[in-house]
Amino acid sequence: MADNTSKYKKLFLIEAEEKISALNTACLGLEKDPASSALANEAMRAAHTLKSSAAAMHFIEMSHLA
Repeated sequence: MADNTSKYKKLFLIEAEEKISALNTACLGLEKDPASSALANEAMRAAHTLKSSAAAMHFIEMSHLA
């Protein structure tokens, strides 16, 4: 069981890094173009995916942040 948890944790960390980067990029874009619904949607999508993934891994505190 520990091997599976470790495997999924590594996958979570990879995905989390990607989603945090996407969220950062979208937020920086929104500073330049606050009316961009595409950038707002990208930010929300990245945050929602991060929240869902954290909840699936039982990282409760993190799932409440996003």
